[in-house]
Amino acid sequence: ALVMISIDNGLGLLGLSSGTKFVLNNYGGAISIRTWPKNAVHVRADHGRRDWVEFGFENNELHVTSASRMGVARQVEYDLTVPAWLPVSLSGIYNDISVDGLQGGMDVETVRGDIVVRRAAGVIALRSVEGVVDLVGAKAGGEEGLSWLGSSSS
Repeated sequence: ALVMISIDNGLGLLGLSSGTKFVLNNYGGAISIRTWPKNAVHVRADHGRRDWVEFGFENNELHVTSASRMGVARQVEYDLTVPAWLPVSLSGIYNDISVDGLQGGMDVETVRGDIVVRRAAGVIALRSVEGVVDLVGAKAGGEEGLSWLGSSSS
């Protein structure tokens, strides 16, 4: 099944303002993020028939996660387009993650999967237990600056 959802404050569906954080937890699959100039989040999720994607907004955080009748969704492929200023937190177990253009900082963690980040800025924390962490064109910011744990790129 394929789900496409646009959350666009221009349409009044959900206002994204400074201080909002995007949080996505995906057990397995892939997460791809690119940026655009709109103050909106576009989510495309490709998943099995028995799985679904859940959204929630709490404490100035937009949460996205997947589920199924049997508990956790097995595999979801997310293709996200977000404002460049939006800070993100991405986590999961079996995920390949690619991010391009985020300027608001990120916290990315996966157990088995590669993390590829291009043209990013802000506080950046990247962790993969059994995968490659590849960071190119980043500007560290904030007190924490830049950190990564996992294999270095070859």
